[in-house]
Amino acid sequence: MKSHILKSSSVAALVVGAGSVLFASPVLAQAAQGLETVTVTAERVTEDAQKTPIAMSVLSSQDLNKVGGPVDAALLQQTSPNIQVVDVGNGAAQFAVRGILSTLTTQVGDPAIAYNVDGVYLGRNDQAGATFFDEERVELLLGPQGTLYGRNATAGALNVISNKPVGEFHISGRAEVGNFGAVNTGGVINIPVTDTFWLRAAYQTTVHGSFYSNSPPAQFPGVPGNIPSPTSIDNLFINYGIVSQENARLHLQWKPTSDILALLTFNYQSIRGTPPASNAITPLGSVPPYTIQYNLPGVADTHEYSAALNVDWDTMLGTVHYTGAYDAQIDSRDYGQSNPASGTKYSIYRQAPQQYTQELRISKDIANELTYVAGIYWYQENIVKDLRNEPAQSFIYQNKSISKAVYGQVTYTVFDGLRLTGGLRLTEDNKGVVGGNYSYASPPTPTPNCSATNFTFCLTQGTLTQLFPDFANYKWKKLNYRVGVDYDITDQNLLYATLSTGYKAGGYIDGSPGVSGHDNLYNPENVESVEIGSKNRFFNNTLQVNVDLFHYLYRDFQVTFSDLLTRISYTYNAQKATPQGAEIQTNWQVTDSDLINFGVAYLDAHYTNFILPSVDTYGRQNYTGNKMADSPPWEINFGYEHNFDLGNGGTLTPRGYVHYQASENLDFRNLPSTRQGGYERSDISLTYREPDNRWDVALWARNIENKAVLQSAGPNAPGVAGGLGALAPPRTFGITLEARY
Repeated sequence: MKSHILKSSSVAALVVGAGSVLFASPVLAQAAQGLETVTVTAERVTEDAQKTPIAMSVLSSQDLNKVGGPVDAALLQQTSPNIQVVDVGNGAAQFAVRGILSTLTTQVGDPAIAYNVDGVYLGRNDQAGATFFDEERVELLLGPQGTLYGRNATAGALNVISNKPVGEFHISGRAEVGNFGAVNTGGVINIPVTDTFWLRAAYQTTVHGSFYSNSPPAQFPGVPGNIPSPTSIDNLFINYGIVSQENARLHLQWKPTSDILALLTFNYQSIRGTPPASNAITPLGSVPPYTIQYNLPGVADTHEYSAALNVDWDTMLGTVHYTGAYDAQIDSRDYGQSNPASGTKYSIYRQAPQQYTQELRISKDIANELTYVAGIYWYQENIVKDLRNEPAQSFIYQNKSISKAVYGQVTYTVFDGLRLTGGLRLTEDNKGVVGGNYSYASPPTPTPNCSATNFTFCLTQGTLTQLFPDFANYKWKKLNYRVGVDYDITDQNLLYATLSTGYKAGGYIDGSPGVSGHDNLYNPENVESVEIGSKNRFFNNTLQVNVDLFHYLYRDFQVTFSDLLTRISYTYNAQKATPQGAEIQTNWQVTDSDLINFGVAYLDAHYTNFILPSVDTYGRQNYTGNKMADSPPWEINFGYEHNFDLGNGGTLTPRGYVHYQASENLDFRNLPSTRQGGYERSDISLTYREPDNRWDVALWARNIENKAVLQSAGPNAPGVAGGLGALAPPRTFGITLEARY
């Protein structure tokens, strides 16, 4: 009997306590009866995470609030083995899960992990790196999720679930200051307008200064427009790495009857400043860490607006769920001296993605014997991109992607404790582009204070001449499946095994077939995954031990890199890769006041067949046997916390976390300049909570060793020493005050 399935009508009454499941957070709520039960919606129904037969990691709102400082997706790397998170600048994040990642982060690329906010899929890497705020929980599903989450979920799915309005008034505020000029604020207000209508508003601001010191080149060409002139270029270098972010969310929830619940959500986000680009910093070994020697100075200004409607209707056939959503971005970036080798003096970049989502599904649990989920899905993305390089080159694109799918998954109880699961998803993807590479007789002349929404860039220029066109119109279909079995050895011990597949859509690069001199198509990638796992709790629910073994057969893995001579970006399909590994995570509530977390992950990820169509600029064509990027063979996480009862009802809680990982290579070519050696990083915090739980104050520090960790890297041209890359933040520390009413 699948008794762990929770009725949808009870969801609103549940409070997800601080807790942890497979590779979960480093902290759990203290509970006299042991570890808390954590509920998730990973399989589109609400159930106990320890009874969900997939590898996953969950961070509750308490977990997110305990770490101190701004909280974003990078926290997952410190708490979830076999996860690598790379900040690629201006709110964009790149995920590598068990060796699977996406290296194509432009408008034509797709992420390898499905990023969902309150059930809405967001298809740009730019959207996954924002800080979390007022979240109920964050679920990270490991391994391909091709049945319920569809395309571009080959590495897994990341579900961010925000706190929803409730039927009582409360208000809270948060203020934080730290080194590097960090000043962060946040607030939440929940108002029950009537007995059936509630609203919740939340906001957050995050500001920090530069992590980098100044080392400009001897000469710097004139920079036009709103980029500082040469006389102030030193200030630009000194200020490189400044980030200012604002987030706001409004939930309006209405329950007109006992069977219907509607939620209307509006989100706004802006990220401004001079964030580091992926080729901003010379890697370790050639210059002191966090010293810029050759980079892309510039400014960025990104705004995102979204609206979503979610409706749940309980019927005799099951709960009918509808999601309709719209998301729009305006992304504006200006860079000076983007490519000195070719004489380019500045780049002016505008991009405007628009995403539309429609999803209708039904789910039901029939007498704890049969659970089913079925749905239809439609997604469209339109992107206008305009990139102008001085002296005389321009790239203008209009991209369009449409994805349609029908899916279903059924879990049947064969007998008490034994369940079988089967699922299918049929997806059709269509991608296209119209545009080209242009030249113009005279350089563009920026107009002061031009609008980011004006895709002519407010430039006056001569007649554009097309050098070569960009055109593509491709379509793919894919049937993904999942077959699984799980068995309750006892109420606290679960065994499971799954055979599942994932699929990521193909795409195109610059050019047109038969016109630009090369085929601009690259194929979809496909993965088959075999997993065996176990989720367990022992000793009166005080010790949790979760284990997972996995083996992937990966075909046509998409690898993107820039040709160092032509400066053209290419995407090729690595014919075959076979990542495999094991993961174990334990959470031990030693006493009511002491908690220990310990996790270990092993990963063997390499290309078993990868031959390029031709010899590259390094004189090599065969990369078979190379390690996959962002795939350290070992990772270890350790966390400990202790609650001191001060006698008056207040508590003092010190916490410490340590993350270790072995050496890894950050580029498929496995060159010395793109290697990051093994390292450990530690975070600590000390929190005082007053007796009535009205306020608390925390001191915190991250990366206390001040390790300079290379998190992305690409090599220089053959014969040129070093390479280009980006560093994770150095040591940061601060103090946080939060008050509640």
